[in-house]
Amino acid sequence: MILTNYLESKLADLNVQEFDILYVYSDFRELGKYKPAKQSKQQFLQQIIEVLLKNVGMLITPTFTYTTSGIFEVKSTPTRIGALNAHFLQHSSVERSEHPLFSYAAIGERSNLIKNIGKSAFGIDSIFERLLSRKAAFLYIGRPVRLGNTMIHFVEQLNKVNYRFEKLFETKVYDDKKFIGSNYSAFVRKKDNLKNSYEFSFEKATEFLIQEKLIRQMWITNEFSNLSLIPYDELFEKLNSLIKEDSSIFLKPPV
Repeated sequence: MILTNYLESKLADLNVQEFDILYVYSDFRELGKYKPAKQSKQQFLQQIIEVLLKNVGMLITPTFTYTTSGIFEVKSTPTRIGALNAHFLQHSSVERSEHPLFSYAAIGERSNLIKNIGKSAFGIDSIFERLLSRKAAFLYIGRPVRLGNTMIHFVEQLNKVNYRFEKLFETKVYDDKKFIGSNYSAFVRKKDNLKNSYEFSFEKATEFLIQEKLIRQMWITNEFSNLSLIPYDELFEKLNSLIKEDSSIFLKPPV
């Protein structure tokens, strides 16, 4: 099987064309073996981006660096996650948001949507707020939905959960050597409770998403090689409803 050919044939089955924006989660540790022998890794990843852009106008992916101090350079600080995520940053027309811990890369039409982002990673004018009502969807490639979705922190902050707090970081942010600012913030978990570490879990939420058929999914090879799609606004509405019913829905049970 050639992965890019598979994607081309299966994305239509997920009705990806309904959306203008795809927020892409990916994991190629299992799927890298489906790279054609004659292709380089960079050519393989670039072809995946091209296949996705045939179906939607814009792609977004996390390029988190967790730069909690010192300097974050938008143009050059490398991401600490994922092969495809890193390849986004090499694309000739990429835009990257400015948050020093939780940055994002975007390619395609109106990719400047992610620029001049709010200073709160999961709050007002964050990526998550900006994507609401914009015909967006999450696309998981080779990454099980159960492993999580960063939107939960947006929902947690919106609902002012008591196990997280807003923390400022003095990291200095530069874009092409121009100083942009500092004191960006993130809604981080508290670590002062000896009985509960407040680690996140998406397991219970995923069960509800499956029950209500919000996940469009097919298996590429096995449980850890999935192609899954979740409409953005529908996911937000469901997660926001779940946390109002159970404030610990996104937490691992205390040990």
